Amino acid sequence: MSSSLLLLVWLLGPVRAAPAPERVLIPFALKDQFDATHSAADLAGRIVVMVGSDREGSPYNRVWSRTLVDSLKGEAGFTDLRFLPVADTRGAPFFLKELIRRTFRKKVPTWVLLDWTGKLADAYRFEPEMSNIAVFDRAGALRHRSHGRELESERLSEVLGLLRRLMAADP
Repeated sequence: MSSSLLLLVWLLGPVRAAPAPERVLIPFALKDQFDATHSAADLAGRIVVMVGSDREGSPYNRVWSRTLVDSLKGEAGFTDLRFLPVADTRGAPFFLKELIRRTFRKKVPTWVLLDWTGKLADAYRFEPEMSNIAVFDRAGALRHRSHGRELESERLSEVLGLLRRLMAADP
């Protein structure tokens, strides 16, 4: 190895890969826009469908969530599903937090977790400007993780198939 290459390696330090996404539902306690706290403990024993994004990806969250609910409601085991909507609000200036909360309260009638520090977004490596979907089984193990914008029939079939298998499994 040449001395200039060794010097470059020494200056840059060791190269580290980005951490892999978490493989389980991590412990969390986050507030929604109505100031209610939601935690991982609230979801114990349930099948969890996390759907989250930054602001640019939020229109896709509604489409994915509605389609999943409409496709599964009324099926056996549907009551074991819990949807976990997450807004990746990290990067919002601290002085705009209350304005963002008020805007969510006006525009979104159902609760959404406001992830100010990116705890969930980082743990499951949310892709910017897209809807991010993570499915956890009743034991809290991550069973599916993907991202996208518009509904894609192949991905939708994959998620629905997994959810139906999880709903049919004995709790």
